[in-house]
Amino acid sequence: MTPSPRLDRNELPFPPDAVLLGPWEELLRQVNRYPSGAWQARLTELVAERNGCRPVDVVLGAGSSRVLDLIWRAAVAPGAKVAYAVPGFEMYPIYTRQQRGVPVEVPLTAELGTDLARLAEIAVAERPALLAVINPHSPSGRPVGPDELAEFVARVPEEVVVVIDEAYQEFDENAEPRSSAELATSRPNVVVTRTFSKAHGLAGLRIGYAIAGPRLVAELNACSMPFTVSDLACAAAIETLRDTGQHEARMTELRAERAWLTAGLRSRGLAVVDSAANFVLIPGEPGFAEHLREGGVTVSTSAVGTRITVGTRADSVRVLEAAREYRRPSHPARTG
Repeated sequence: MTPSPRLDRNELPFPPDAVLLGPWEELLRQVNRYPSGAWQARLTELVAERNGCRPVDVVLGAGSSRVLDLIWRAAVAPGAKVAYAVPGFEMYPIYTRQQRGVPVEVPLTAELGTDLARLAEIAVAERPALLAVINPHSPSGRPVGPDELAEFVARVPEEVVVVIDEAYQEFDENAEPRSSAELATSRPNVVVTRTFSKAHGLAGLRIGYAIAGPRLVAELNACSMPFTVSDLACAAAIETLRDTGQHEARMTELRAERAWLTAGLRSRGLAVVDSAANFVLIPGEPGFAEHLREGGVTVSTSAVGTRITVGTRADSVRVLEAAREYRRPSHPARTG
Protein backbone atom coordinates (compact mmCIF):
# COMPACT_ATOMS: atom_id res chain seq x y z
CA MET A 1 0.00 0.00 0.00
CA THR A 2 1.38 3.43 -0.99
CA PRO A 3 1.80 5.64 2.09
CA SER A 4 -0.36 8.75 2.20
CA PRO A 5 1.62 11.90 1.36
CA ARG A 6 2.16 14.28 4.27
CA LEU A 7 2.42 17.60 2.49
CA ASP A 8 1.59 20.04 5.29
CA ARG A 9 4.93 20.63 7.07
CA ASN A 10 7.26 21.73 4.26
CA GLU A 11 9.75 18.95 4.98
CA LEU A 12 12.43 17.99 2.46
CA PRO A 13 11.37 14.75 0.74
CA PHE A 14 14.90 13.33 0.44
CA PRO A 15 16.26 10.93 3.11
CA PRO A 16 19.62 11.67 4.76
CA ASP A 17 22.60 11.03 2.50
CA ALA A 18 25.12 8.39 3.55
CA VAL A 19 27.69 11.13 4.24
CA LEU A 20 25.64 12.20 7.24
CA LEU A 21 25.96 8.84 8.91
CA GLY A 22 29.75 9.02 9.26
CA PRO A 23 30.17 10.66 12.68
CA TRP A 24 26.96 9.36 14.19
CA GLU A 25 28.09 5.99 15.51
CA GLU A 26 30.78 7.61 17.64
CA LEU A 27 28.41 10.33 18.83
CA LEU A 28 25.64 7.88 19.66
CA ARG A 29 28.03 6.18 22.04
CA GLN A 30 28.28 9.48 23.91
CA VAL A 31 24.61 10.40 24.26
CA ASN A 32 24.82 9.75 28.00
CA ARG A 33 26.94 12.93 28.14
CA TYR A 34 25.80 16.52 27.73
CA PRO A 35 26.99 18.28 24.55
CA SER A 36 30.66 19.22 24.82
CA GLY A 37 30.48 22.49 22.89
CA ALA A 38 33.18 21.45 20.42
CA TRP A 39 30.71 20.53 17.68
CA GLN A 40 28.81 23.77 18.27
CA ALA A 41 32.03 25.74 17.84
CA ARG A 42 32.82 23.94 14.56
CA LEU A 43 29.34 24.58 13.18
CA THR A 44 29.41 28.23 14.25
CA GLU A 45 32.71 28.74 12.44
CA LEU A 46 31.39 27.09 9.27
CA VAL A 47 28.15 29.09 9.29
CA ALA A 48 30.16 32.30 9.74
CA GLU A 49 32.50 31.38 6.89
CA ARG A 50 29.60 30.68 4.52
CA ASN A 51 27.88 33.96 5.37
CA GLY A 52 30.88 36.27 5.41
CA CYS A 53 30.54 37.14 9.08
CA ARG A 54 32.34 36.33 12.35
CA PRO A 55 31.62 33.36 14.59
CA VAL A 56 30.62 35.80 17.35
CA ASP A 57 27.81 37.01 15.07
CA VAL A 58 26.17 33.55 15.10
CA VAL A 59 23.81 32.11 17.72
CA LEU A 60 22.78 28.45 17.42
CA GLY A 61 19.44 27.10 18.55
CA ALA A 62 17.20 24.03 18.41
CA GLY A 63 15.72 25.00 15.05
CA SER A 64 14.95 28.55 13.97
CA SER A 65 11.71 28.35 15.98
CA ARG A 66 13.77 28.20 19.18
CA VAL A 67 15.97 31.07 17.96
CA LEU A 68 12.85 33.12 17.22
CA ASP A 69 11.58 32.37 20.72
CA LEU A 70 14.83 33.79 22.12
CA ILE A 71 14.41 36.94 20.04
CA TRP A 72 10.87 37.52 21.32
CA ARG A 73 12.05 36.93 24.89
CA ALA A 74 14.91 39.39 24.46
CA ALA A 75 13.01 42.14 22.63
CA VAL A 76 9.36 42.07 23.73
CA ALA A 77 8.31 43.39 27.14
CA PRO A 78 4.73 43.17 28.43
CA GLY A 79 2.55 45.64 26.54
CA ALA A 80 5.03 46.11 23.70
CA LYS A 81 3.76 45.90 20.13
CA VAL A 82 4.86 43.22 17.65
CA ALA A 83 4.10 43.61 13.92
CA TYR A 84 4.00 40.86 11.31
CA ALA A 85 2.09 39.79 8.20
CA VAL A 86 -0.94 37.50 8.45
CA PRO A 87 -1.32 34.77 7.64
CA GLY A 88 2.25 33.81 8.39
CA PHE A 89 4.26 31.63 10.75
CA GLU A 90 1.76 30.41 13.31
CA MET A 91 4.28 30.77 16.16
CA TYR A 92 4.50 34.59 15.92
CA PRO A 93 1.20 35.23 17.74
CA ILE A 94 2.08 32.51 20.26
CA TYR A 95 5.46 34.08 21.05
CA THR A 96 3.74 37.45 21.34
CA ARG A 97 1.12 36.16 23.78
CA GLN A 98 3.79 34.40 25.84
CA GLN A 99 5.59 37.73 26.29
CA ARG A 100 2.26 39.52 26.92
CA GLY A 101 2.92 41.65 23.89
CA VAL A 102 0.35 43.33 21.65
CA PRO A 103 0.08 41.89 18.11
CA VAL A 104 -0.19 44.25 15.15
CA GLU A 105 -1.26 42.02 12.29
CA VAL A 106 -0.83 43.28 8.73
CA PRO A 107 -2.77 41.61 5.87
CA LEU A 108 -0.87 40.44 2.82
CA THR A 109 -0.89 42.52 -0.36
CA ALA A 110 -3.26 41.81 -3.22
CA GLU A 111 -0.44 39.71 -4.72
CA LEU A 112 -0.19 37.77 -1.41
CA GLY A 113 3.22 39.18 -0.56
CA THR A 114 4.38 40.89 2.63
CA ASP A 115 3.18 44.50 2.78
CA LEU A 116 6.56 46.09 3.54
CA ALA A 117 5.22 49.61 3.00
CA ARG A 118 2.59 49.13 5.71
CA LEU A 119 5.06 47.49 8.10
CA ALA A 120 7.45 50.43 7.61
CA GLU A 121 4.64 52.89 8.34
CA ILE A 122 3.83 51.03 11.55
CA ALA A 123 7.50 50.99 12.53
CA VAL A 124 7.73 54.77 12.20
CA ALA A 125 4.33 55.68 13.64
CA GLU A 126 3.88 53.12 16.41
CA ARG A 127 7.46 52.11 17.29
CA PRO A 128 6.76 48.40 17.92
CA ALA A 129 9.41 46.51 19.84
CA LEU A 130 9.75 44.02 17.01
CA LEU A 131 8.56 43.34 13.49
CA ALA A 132 9.06 40.15 11.51
CA VAL A 133 9.38 39.47 7.79
CA ILE A 134 9.36 35.92 6.39
CA ASN A 135 11.38 35.72 3.19
CA PRO A 136 10.19 33.91 1.13
CA HIS A 137 6.84 34.29 2.82
CA SER A 138 4.82 31.37 4.13
CA PRO A 139 2.19 30.40 3.15
CA SER A 140 2.39 32.30 -0.16
CA GLY A 141 5.99 31.61 -1.19
CA ARG A 142 6.42 35.20 -2.40
CA PRO A 143 10.01 36.50 -2.00
CA VAL A 144 11.38 39.93 -1.17
CA GLY A 145 14.43 40.91 -3.24
CA PRO A 146 17.67 42.01 -1.52
CA ASP A 147 17.41 45.64 -2.68
CA GLU A 148 13.78 45.92 -1.57
CA LEU A 149 14.67 44.36 1.78
CA ALA A 150 17.58 46.76 2.31
CA GLU A 151 15.36 49.75 1.48
CA PHE A 152 12.75 48.52 3.94
CA VAL A 153 15.27 48.03 6.75
CA ALA A 154 16.64 51.53 6.14
CA ARG A 155 13.16 52.98 6.81
CA VAL A 156 12.77 51.25 10.19
CA PRO A 157 13.91 53.19 13.29
CA GLU A 158 16.88 51.61 15.06
CA GLU A 159 14.94 51.00 18.27
CA VAL A 160 12.66 48.55 16.40
CA VAL A 161 14.10 45.03 16.11
CA VAL A 162 13.68 43.64 12.57
CA VAL A 163 13.55 39.86 12.27
CA ILE A 164 14.26 38.51 8.78
CA ASP A 165 12.99 34.94 8.96
CA GLU A 166 14.74 33.02 6.17
CA ALA A 167 13.56 29.49 6.86
CA TYR A 168 12.99 28.96 3.12
CA GLN A 169 15.69 31.11 1.52
CA GLU A 170 17.66 28.20 -0.02
CA PHE A 171 14.70 27.31 -2.24
CA ASP A 172 14.83 30.77 -3.86
CA GLU A 173 17.33 30.64 -6.72
CA ASN A 174 17.57 34.45 -6.62
CA ALA A 175 18.28 34.71 -2.90
CA GLU A 176 21.48 36.41 -1.74
CA PRO A 177 22.13 34.98 1.75
CA ARG A 178 25.28 37.03 2.27
CA SER A 179 23.34 40.20 1.54
CA SER A 180 20.88 39.64 4.38
CA ALA A 181 23.70 38.50 6.68
CA GLU A 182 25.48 41.77 5.97
CA LEU A 183 22.30 43.69 6.82
CA ALA A 184 22.20 41.90 10.17
CA THR A 185 25.83 42.54 11.08
CA SER A 186 25.92 46.13 9.85
CA ARG A 187 22.77 47.36 11.60
CA PRO A 188 22.20 47.09 15.37
CA ASN A 189 18.50 46.21 15.13
CA VAL A 190 18.46 43.47 12.45
CA VAL A 191 18.61 39.73 13.05
CA VAL A 192 18.44 36.99 10.40
CA THR A 193 17.18 33.52 11.34
CA ARG A 194 17.73 30.32 9.36
CA THR A 195 17.13 26.62 9.84
CA PHE A 196 18.52 23.27 8.77
CA SER A 197 15.04 21.76 9.04
CA LYS A 198 13.85 22.67 5.54
CA ALA A 199 16.38 22.73 2.70
CA HIS A 200 18.95 20.64 4.58
CA GLY A 201 16.45 17.97 5.62
CA LEU A 202 17.28 17.90 9.34
CA ALA A 203 13.81 18.66 10.74
CA GLY A 204 14.03 15.80 13.22
CA LEU A 205 17.33 16.99 14.72
CA ARG A 206 16.26 20.57 15.54
CA ILE A 207 19.11 22.86 14.54
CA GLY A 208 19.06 26.48 13.33
CA TYR A 209 20.83 29.77 13.87
CA ALA A 210 20.63 33.54 13.99
CA ILE A 211 23.03 36.15 12.62
CA ALA A 212 23.12 39.56 14.31
CA GLY A 213 25.34 42.32 15.61
CA PRO A 214 26.97 42.41 19.07
CA ARG A 215 24.07 43.94 21.00
CA LEU A 216 21.42 41.51 19.80
CA VAL A 217 23.78 38.52 20.07
CA ALA A 218 24.48 39.42 23.70
CA GLU A 219 20.75 39.73 24.41
CA LEU A 220 20.00 36.38 22.77
CA ASN A 221 22.77 34.64 24.67
CA ALA A 222 21.46 36.13 27.91
CA CYS A 223 18.07 34.50 27.26
CA SER A 224 19.48 31.16 26.12
CA MET A 225 19.86 27.92 28.05
CA PRO A 226 22.78 25.48 27.96
CA PHE A 227 22.68 22.12 26.17
CA THR A 228 19.76 22.97 23.85
CA VAL A 229 21.70 21.95 20.71
CA SER A 230 23.00 18.38 20.48
CA ASP A 231 26.35 17.26 19.11
CA LEU A 232 24.44 14.98 16.71
CA ALA A 233 22.54 17.91 15.25
CA CYS A 234 25.69 20.01 14.89
CA ALA A 235 27.62 17.16 13.24
CA ALA A 236 24.81 16.57 10.74
CA ALA A 237 24.53 20.29 9.95
CA ILE A 238 28.28 20.50 9.36
CA GLU A 239 28.14 17.62 6.87
CA THR A 240 25.23 19.15 4.96
CA LEU A 241 27.08 22.45 4.66
CA ARG A 242 30.24 20.72 3.46
CA ASP A 243 28.45 18.57 0.90
CA THR A 244 27.57 21.50 -1.34
CA GLY A 245 27.25 19.39 -4.49
CA GLN A 246 24.55 17.17 -3.01
CA HIS A 247 22.71 20.15 -1.54
CA GLU A 248 22.70 22.09 -4.81
CA ALA A 249 21.54 19.03 -6.74
CA ARG A 250 18.63 18.56 -4.37
CA MET A 251 17.64 22.22 -4.59
CA THR A 252 17.68 21.98 -8.39
CA GLU A 253 15.54 18.84 -8.28
CA LEU A 254 13.05 20.35 -5.87
CA ARG A 255 12.70 23.57 -7.86
CA ALA A 256 12.03 21.51 -10.98
CA GLU A 257 9.40 19.50 -9.11
CA ARG A 258 7.85 22.75 -7.85
CA ALA A 259 7.58 24.01 -11.43
CA TRP A 260 6.10 20.68 -12.63
CA LEU A 261 3.52 20.61 -9.85
CA THR A 262 2.61 24.26 -10.44
CA ALA A 263 2.12 23.70 -14.17
CA GLY A 264 0.07 20.58 -13.53
CA LEU A 265 -2.26 22.30 -11.08
CA ARG A 266 -2.75 25.23 -13.43
CA SER A 267 -3.54 22.89 -16.31
CA ARG A 268 -6.35 21.52 -14.17
CA GLY A 269 -7.89 24.97 -13.77
CA LEU A 270 -6.48 25.89 -10.35
CA ALA A 271 -4.77 29.20 -9.63
CA VAL A 272 -1.30 28.82 -8.10
CA VAL A 273 0.89 31.58 -6.66
CA ASP A 274 4.43 31.69 -8.08
CA SER A 275 6.53 30.34 -5.21
CA ALA A 276 10.18 30.71 -4.24
CA ALA A 277 9.83 28.20 -1.38
CA ASN A 278 9.31 24.43 -1.15
CA PHE A 279 5.54 24.66 -1.28
CA VAL A 280 2.82 26.11 -3.48
CA LEU A 281 -0.28 28.04 -2.49
CA ILE A 282 -3.66 27.68 -4.15
CA PRO A 283 -5.63 30.81 -3.19
CA GLY A 284 -9.16 30.20 -1.96
CA GLU A 285 -10.62 26.83 -2.94
CA PRO A 286 -11.38 25.52 0.59
CA GLY A 287 -13.14 22.59 -1.02
CA PHE A 288 -9.89 21.48 -2.66
CA ALA A 289 -8.10 21.11 0.67
CA GLU A 290 -10.93 18.94 1.98
CA HIS A 291 -10.89 16.93 -1.24
CA LEU A 292 -7.17 16.23 -0.85
CA ARG A 293 -7.56 15.22 2.79
CA GLU A 294 -10.40 12.85 1.94
CA GLY A 295 -7.99 11.24 -0.53
CA GLY A 296 -5.31 10.80 2.13
CA VAL A 297 -3.13 13.79 1.21
CA THR A 298 -2.36 15.99 4.22
CA VAL A 299 -2.08 19.70 3.44
CA SER A 300 -2.27 22.92 5.43
CA THR A 301 -4.79 25.71 5.08
CA SER A 302 -5.03 29.35 6.05
CA ALA A 303 -7.26 32.33 5.39
CA VAL A 304 -5.67 32.77 1.95
CA GLY A 305 -5.80 29.20 0.65
CA THR A 306 -4.31 25.72 0.55
CA ARG A 307 -0.57 25.22 0.97
CA ILE A 308 0.95 22.06 -0.50
CA THR A 309 4.51 21.02 0.27
CA VAL A 310 6.55 20.01 -2.79
CA GLY A 311 7.40 16.36 -2.21
CA THR A 312 8.46 13.51 -4.46
CA ARG A 313 7.17 12.95 -7.99
CA ALA A 314 4.86 10.27 -6.59
CA ASP A 315 3.46 12.85 -4.15
CA SER A 316 2.91 15.33 -6.96
CA VAL A 317 1.15 12.70 -9.05
CA ARG A 318 -1.24 11.97 -6.15
CA VAL A 319 -2.03 15.68 -5.87
CA LEU A 320 -2.61 16.07 -9.61
CA GLU A 321 -4.80 12.98 -9.75
CA ALA A 322 -6.90 14.47 -6.97
CA ALA A 323 -7.01 17.79 -8.82
CA ARG A 324 -8.29 16.04 -11.92
CA GLU A 325 -11.17 14.58 -9.90
CA TYR A 326 -11.92 17.82 -8.03
CA ARG A 327 -15.24 19.51 -8.64
CA ARG A 328 -15.86 22.93 -7.16
CA PRO A 329 -18.81 22.93 -4.76
CA SER A 330 -21.93 24.25 -6.40
CA HIS A 331 -23.75 27.05 -4.60
CA PRO A 332 -27.55 27.08 -4.51
CA ALA A 333 -29.16 29.81 -6.55
CA ARG A 334 -30.19 32.82 -4.52
CA THR A 335 -33.87 33.66 -4.32
CA GLY A 336 -35.66 36.73 -3.13
